[in-house]
Amino acid sequence: MAPEGGEIVARDGALGNGLGSAGASAENHPMARFGNAIGKTVEGGLAQLAVSVLTGVVGAPIVGLPLMEGAAIGVLLGAVGQIGDLSESFLKRSAGAKDASRLIPGHGGLLDRLDSLLFNVPALYYWLYFAGTR
Repeated sequence: MAPEGGEIVARDGALGNGLGSAGASAENHPMARFGNAIGKTVEGGLAQLAVSVLTGVVGAPIVGLPLMEGAAIGVLLGAVGQIGDLSESFLKRSAGAKDASRLIPGHGGLLDRLDSLLFNVPALYYWLYFAGTR
């Protein structure tokens, strides 16, 4: 049984909120720069990837997947989510905007909260469709 949309949103939101301190507490090495510094660090990206794998391993038995498939999905969604985040930041900076909206002050707007989901939902769908063990 594939995770419901709410489960994906909860996983993505928990990872995004829980990893800010991991990147901030380590020595910072910028991951990428698009015009202005966007605050993404290699350390934060690696921490996010590690927590994505851990979440995949812990969540796999809950949805009836093998542990290794959960870990692989964690790697996939961790990497693809970061690509989504960097892509949205690139578009936002290219347009000269610091925030995509003022709906959620201090968080870059609603698009900043959903950017990795825009890439993760199709990635998870195609993983489960083509490579899933079911």
